[in-house]
Amino acid sequence: VYETSWKPLQDRLTNDQLELLFWLDIVRTDDAITQRDTYQSQVARMQALAGEADVEADVARFNRLSELLQLILKPSREHDPGVQLRLRRLSAWGTTTVYPMLLHLLERRSLGLSTNPEIAQAMLILESYLVRRVLIGRATANLNRVLLRAVPEIRDDEPADVSLRRYLSTGRKFFATDEQVRSSVKTTAFYYSGRSPQRKLVLTWLEDTYSSKEPVDPAQCTIEHIMPQTLTPTWRAMLRAGFTADENFSEVYESLLHTLGNLTLTGHNASLGNKPFSFKRTAFAKSGLQMNMEIAEAPEWNREAILRRAERLAERAIAYWPGPDPDIEVEAAPELWGLLNQVLAEIPAG
Repeated sequence: VYETSWKPLQDRLTNDQLELLFWLDIVRTDDAITQRDTYQSQVARMQALAGEADVEADVARFNRLSELLQLILKPSREHDPGVQLRLRRLSAWGTTTVYPMLLHLLERRSLGLSTNPEIAQAMLILESYLVRRVLIGRATANLNRVLLRAVPEIRDDEPADVSLRRYLSTGRKFFATDEQVRSSVKTTAFYYSGRSPQRKLVLTWLEDTYSSKEPVDPAQCTIEHIMPQTLTPTWRAMLRAGFTADENFSEVYESLLHTLGNLTLTGHNASLGNKPFSFKRTAFAKSGLQMNMEIAEAPEWNREAILRRAERLAERAIAYWPGPDPDIEVEAAPELWGLLNQVLAEIPAG
């Protein structure tokens, strides 16, 4: 057993990855177990094993799970293109809270209970859930517990993606509907929603929906405010042109500055700065990103242009990332909680 199961497992994973594997295994049956409790919880579970045959089967099971964890940690090892894409994206998202579900889905496939297209779609649902929460400013609210409790909801009597979508669509799990995405992108301070790498990934993946011939490398790009954070007289004049007499300039400016419609990706952030839109427009027209070339088509950059772009990006997001089950009524957050979340979203990170 040591030679055929345990040593391959030990050689395959680092010490930290071994600890992660044993936690991922136990947390699938009890979401209250923390990583600090892994050892005691596994000891308690293993003490119930009846004899040597059960012990051998358990070690062999962990060896198989280690191969699956390796796919999660190194998606390039996955042979199916659809599954590999989803593993790459969820790995890039940078949260281990998705690991129990990913391990469960891959184990179902290894046992013949789920197909590649089915688990790839389930992973897309998971990605969509994470992205849509960032778009509406609910990136982390109760996320760990929601995803840990998703594992036992995957049942054998229906496809895994159907079970996962239904679970995420029920109760107050903040799986944003299409309408919530459409309305939130115009008001949510996307620049402060979620973690910085995740915001950059959302913009990168939105660029991918343009079927751009030039792949985006997030490492080479930064998020650019098209209408800058420091306004010049030229920018003030362009923005103020569409105001009514009773509107407060600062309030309108702040309501637009950090929203999705005013943000893009560029490798030339320092050179753009608070330059006039005419300068930025010329630079965007030469960009290899379709997203920026589209911005360059706007004659000026004011409230109307920002809101229109937010609408276009929202429709792209909705078309690419599936929303909650339309047959399940999503529970709305109380009005005051919604207001509180908006206020918190406006507070800069740190």
